[in-house]
Amino acid sequence: MGIVIREFGPRTGAAFYLASVLLGFLTAPNKFYVISFSAMGLYILGTEALYRLMAGWPSGLQKTWIFTALRYALFNLMYLPVTAGFWHLLFAASPSPLLWAAVILAGQAGLWLYDRAYLYAQRHIWGRFRKYFI
Repeated sequence: MGIVIREFGPRTGAAFYLASVLLGFLTAPNKFYVISFSAMGLYILGTEALYRLMAGWPSGLQKTWIFTALRYALFNLMYLPVTAGFWHLLFAASPSPLLWAAVILAGQAGLWLYDRAYLYAQRHIWGRFRKYFI
């Protein structure tokens, strides 16, 4: 979806996102996968919107650090409430503080890996294969 946003703009990217989520709910037998896919798609929409918004900021700012902090804030705005809600759906007991901290840290590590893979695919892989598709 990030490629659609970068190539065709945020409106087309949002339409592609909505179409893929709706198609996923209609065709996928396991809706949990569609929910996780749609959450990460929403994260990509948010980060691409942040990137476009910050492109107009003055160049003297530490944009990389601000962008990273805003990406993690966006992720945690979605991740923490969903994690708390799913925990009570899956388990009867409340989590211990140590286990809760481990789940939160695992999510941050997962986001870091996801972001690295996403940025690598956008910069290096798509740059090489773009001429074959567009």
